[in-house]
Amino acid sequence: MLHLNWTTFFAQPWWVLSFCYPLIHITLLNFRERNRWGSSLHPPIPYLLRTYCLGIFVGAVLSGLFSLFSVTFPFTLYEFYLVWLFTLIFSIAGMRFACFSYAVTCCGFLHLLIKLIPFVPDLSTFYYQWWKCLQQFPLRNWLWLVALLHLCEAFLVRIDGSSGKQIIEQKHLNQQIVNGFYFSQVWPIPLLLPTPMGLFPCPFLLSFSDLNLSRTIRRHQRQSGTIYFLYATGLVCLLILSSFYPIITYAALFFTLIGHEGLYQWRCYQERKMTPLFISNQKGLRVLDVFPHSPADDMGIRNGDILFRLNGETVRTIDDVTTITQKAAYCKLEVLDEELDHHNLQRPLFENDPYHLGMIGAIADQSEEDEQKEQSI
Repeated sequence: MLHLNWTTFFAQPWWVLSFCYPLIHITLLNFRERNRWGSSLHPPIPYLLRTYCLGIFVGAVLSGLFSLFSVTFPFTLYEFYLVWLFTLIFSIAGMRFACFSYAVTCCGFLHLLIKLIPFVPDLSTFYYQWWKCLQQFPLRNWLWLVALLHLCEAFLVRIDGSSGKQIIEQKHLNQQIVNGFYFSQVWPIPLLLPTPMGLFPCPFLLSFSDLNLSRTIRRHQRQSGTIYFLYATGLVCLLILSSFYPIITYAALFFTLIGHEGLYQWRCYQERKMTPLFISNQKGLRVLDVFPHSPADDMGIRNGDILFRLNGETVRTIDDVTTITQKAAYCKLEVLDEELDHHNLQRPLFENDPYHLGMIGAIADQSEEDEQKEQSI
């Protein structure tokens, strides 16, 4: 066990990496938004600071609880290197794989595989250290850390899961192209882990990804937080049972991987089956998002609102909005919010105001357009 000196607290490379991941994630998100919409929907600096602050807060609370209840983790520096090494490797496949639970499960399966090998290979001193590290990997302790951090992730998803939402176009199971949102978020969690040799400062990454085609943003966010809470609670129950029946530790290992990845794949499949919400239909133009400080933002239009009349004319697409505002000096909107409550909004139009009023509209329902064409014929 290596006891780190406090003078080298922030000098370790994983500290830089853990705080670089959210920076890279938010930078890429901002780049995609500017490339697609010409402006950013998420001001990067406030978004980045919020992500850092939430991660630091969760890490401080969890570290305080470890200290309060005198929890000790028998981790070694080699194990920590392994977890971060696999985190780096998996993150190449996508930001959602940066979650350290994937790295822990990989180390756990390697540990299980090595235990099944009846001999120790003839290795040099360097490679033998890593072999022994995997052979003696304290799987149950690492899984406890995964469970506790995912309880924290349920809290983070509940309050911050929609911050990194991206507008996407997705093929529904009925073959219709619909709009939706892809949620993606990364939080750095700095921890002070109590070890037999003292406090060990180490950061971890929690990443969250999800697809939403059928629910309001707030409802989907609450539901995702609840599902992550149930997943973490299930893992906690398995680990409690493993203290009486050690073989259940391996069941907890399989549950960690299948539960984490399986939930994501299952929810994506279910979303593509459900009735899409983010389409414009006979009710009007569904608003996907609003640019900050735009006319729509000033009037209080929000994601999920339905604009059904502008200056007395019915609208269904963003092109309808542009056509009307090009020859208007003011705009009077009739809007339905997510609860289908009616609101009247108005505002003068100035010379530099965008004709789309700063709104991003959803794709029109193709089935309704086809019906209208058939009726006209």
